[in-house]
Amino acid sequence: MGGVELMAHWPATAKFKDGTVMHIVYSGTVDVCFSKLCNAEEELCFYWESLDDNEPTSKCEHNEEEVIIQTPFDSWTAKACRKCNNLTANLRLPEM
Repeated sequence: MGGVELMAHWPATAKFKDGTVMHIVYSGTVDVCFSKLCNAEEELCFYWESLDDNEPTSKCEHNEEEVIIQTPFDSWTAKACRKCNNLTANLRLPEM
């Protein structure tokens, strides 16, 4: 996954049903993914610079698709929108 680990933030992926993989930031401290989807892991380095909040900034009328979130520690099902490049539901690791 490269050398972009920072504190308790780790690179993770969101895989769509068609096989498309997008990259996300995962916070291991609170078991939650930040909503921004990046096309390449390298984009995460730039995104890390502005991790002010975890709210999508787009006013998109989401076309939600199911994705599999894969972190270095767990995986779970979430929802994402390719139109605005954001996770839209289940950003947090589900409670067992």
